Amino acid sequence: GKCQTILVDKNKEYGHRLIDNGYAIVPIKKGFKAPMIKGWQAIDADHELVDQWVSNGHRDGGVGILCKSTAACDIDCYDKEVNKKLLVWLRENVGDTGRRVGQAPKFVMPYRVSSPIKKIRSAEFSDDLGTKHAVEVLGEGQQFVAFGVHPATKEPYRWFGNSLADVNWQDLPGITKEKAEAFV
Repeated sequence: GKCQTILVDKNKEYGHRLIDNGYAIVPIKKGFKAPMIKGWQAIDADHELVDQWVSNGHRDGGVGILCKSTAACDIDCYDKEVNKKLLVWLRENVGDTGRRVGQAPKFVMPYRVSSPIKKIRSAEFSDDLGTKHAVEVLGEGQQFVAFGVHPATKEPYRWFGNSLADVNWQDLPGITKEKAEAFV
């Protein structure tokens, strides 16, 4: 698929575009995966708040998506063959959406939820080298980084297919609690 690398100096633009596209966003501290503001789970960002974040020095941080209305299937697995099977399952059973990659071959696929779901996580399994693998669906009270720099790779997160900056929230495929449980 088409790969789209988003430059981190455009956080102001992406914050506004994500809000226009219907997503709930939070600022991510530069070099981290976590939001930089206490009480971030309750943030209801608008254009004015994005401008405040940028003027307060957040220009070079990242942008996260709150998972209360946008769940994320998080494939936290280093096995490319397993990941291909998971990708095919998601496309066939839930719908096709862009994939956000921070540390390949792991990836996240976002989906619309009509009512919030709680996080669902698989059991971890370890391979012969002791590497731990798992999958989870991120839900209410969580977030994932949509744009920014991955703390381990020091590279920008990449989107394969359409990024959320190019897709309206209502156009994302929907996932239900039952489908999320079936995926995990």
